[in-house]
Amino acid sequence: MTNTFFELHNDIRNNFQRYLNNCSRKFPFHFFEQNFFPNADIINEYGNIKIFLEVPGVKKENIKITLQDNILTVEGEKKNEADLIESAEYLLKERYFGKFKRDFILPENLDYNNIKAKINDGILEIFISGLDSTKHENKTIKIN
Repeated sequence: MTNTFFELHNDIRNNFQRYLNNCSRKFPFHFFEQNFFPNADIINEYGNIKIFLEVPGVKKENIKITLQDNILTVEGEKKNEADLIESAEYLLKERYFGKFKRDFILPENLDYNNIKAKINDGILEIFISGLDSTKHENKTIKIN
């Protein structure tokens, strides 16, 4: 798979999700199920891949990052504490909450043994550095 396919696949998926999110905002009643969908940027800098996901309000213990073959999966949940208050009545509800899952198809020649992840100011940053031609095992990535 080439980077072009990777970029096209993610662009189509992201644009479709944004379209659905925009449609759901135009109706006063929720005809579409709203789920949190973090936007992402992916940068290739001298063979190092950097992935940035917007996850404001998501605690790192509610995020799981896994790597299987060359597919990096980020899944988690943005919880709404206001929904836990039984006497609460919404006057306006625009924020999105819920479970999310993003899959990213990555080049096969990256060093998947050298992956780092951290959350900084509501941005999940995932760094995959260098090139490696060895066979990779499936793994879960810890967020620092």
